[in-house]
Amino acid sequence: MAQQAQETIRLVTILDPGYRAWCRSRRERMETGRARDPLAQDYYAELKRWEGVVQQLLAAAISNPVDERILESPTRDRKGKTISIYREIDFVSGRATSPDIFVEIKFREQSMNGKSGWPQLDRSLEIARTRWPGVRGLCVNVALGDVLQTEQECVYPTVMTSELPAAIQDLSLKDGNTVWICGNEVAAFALQHDLFTDDDVRRLPELREVMLNPQVVLQTRNVQSGTTLTGLFDQFRPCNESHRD
Repeated sequence: MAQQAQETIRLVTILDPGYRAWCRSRRERMETGRARDPLAQDYYAELKRWEGVVQQLLAAAISNPVDERILESPTRDRKGKTISIYREIDFVSGRATSPDIFVEIKFREQSMNGKSGWPQLDRSLEIARTRWPGVRGLCVNVALGDVLQTEQECVYPTVMTSELPAAIQDLSLKDGNTVWICGNEVAAFALQHDLFTDDDVRRLPELREVMLNPQVVLQTRNVQSGTTLTGLFDQFRPCNESHRD
């Protein structure tokens, strides 16, 4: 039975039909009766774009990245039926059938919080190691204080993108390590490889400011009442009468 469970642990792509159906089901359960903040959604959607940049940065620094980074494993539902659950791994290297490293990417507005993202990664490793005992974990924290102006400097030693391949090679030989990268380093990589424009880089702190202080948008609208507002507010999802149920 244990052997059978191990064989059902596998890595799949984000296009896997089972994973997509599972995501839809979870999204529907979470959204039932739950009010959504469109400004927060915009900010976190932009962070997702930054995560994509870090994934490309890691692909340039770590050999053998694989597309299959969704960890599928079996569990039992309340009725005792065996079902599959899925855990997204931010970056995987090696092979889908025998991965070497699982990487967790975390964005930190303030590095002094000291959180590393390891609790989430540890659970994925615990599951994966029942089939691949040798898979290692690495957490990559992006200190966004320099981009968001939330702190003067990262309280942890950071790695330049040019030094990242050597640093990760050294860290990933052991398990349980964390590497820190400054947000401006990620932005520079994105600009260098035409993944972002200057406006894209400026957009992240603007979205955060509006999320935290929505009155800024409302005040701007009031000042310019009677005119067609252009600029910052037009970047966000509108919340006017035409969008109410």
